[in-house]
Amino acid sequence: MVDPKLHPTLLKILQNAGSPEMINDSPQTAPSKRIAALIGGYSKTFHGIRAVETIGLGVIREACPHFGLWLTKLEKLAVQE
Repeated sequence: MVDPKLHPTLLKILQNAGSPEMINDSPQTAPSKRIAALIGGYSKTFHGIRAVETIGLGVIREACPHFGLWLTKLEKLAVQE
């Protein structure tokens, strides 16, 4: 079970950073490291995929424009082949 105080903690991290893309300021404080410190048993490769499936790429692209541009470049490369 997830601690009900977790959401406010993650929200505070986001508010302090200014945007999701600004949270990743070092290998020690990367988003996955912060989440793992808050949630025992967190697995980036398991839970991260489920989070993306739940949230959807459209929402992530909107919140993270640099990531969105990178995805667009990848999609254009796939079409060219």
